[in-house]
Amino acid sequence: MLSCRYTATRTATHCNTLQHTAAHCNTLLHTATHCNTLHHTATHCNTLQHTATHCNTLQHTLQHTLSQVMERMTMQLNAELQVCVLQCVLRCVLQCGLQCDDAAEC
Repeated sequence: MLSCRYTATRTATHCNTLQHTAAHCNTLLHTATHCNTLHHTATHCNTLQHTATHCNTLQHTLQHTLSQVMERMTMQLNAELQVCVLQCVLRCVLQCGLQCDDAAEC
């Protein structure tokens, strides 16, 4: 009987140890899953950050390019306007002679 009781106690202790180990293992598994989720989230966040940086670079490049285009167009329009004014004055002088003071008189 003593041997049986010793074996039962030993078996119960072993069972409790296994139960504790299983609970610890489940906790570790949950922690590992949580860690993997955090790692995935961090990777996703880094990708988004890289994309945002790329987007900002593209926006800066676009603004710079647009600024250059606008500057060239303004210069071209100014040159075309000067030519137009000169043509208008020349036409006025040819039509009215040297007596007209400005293009509005023609």
